Amino acid sequence: MKHHCSTIARQIVIAATLGLAAIASWAMTDFRAPAIEASITQVSPG
Repeated sequence: MKHHCSTIARQIVIAATLGLAAIASWAMTDFRAPAIEASITQVSPG
């Protein structure tokens, strides 16, 4: 029973970590996209 509970807790921790990582990567992409587009616009001769 103890092992079963620890397994559930571990799955919850893994799910929460993956969720936070997905949110963080999405937020970073959201913030970085305008800066990348601006730098590409500045670098390109056109």
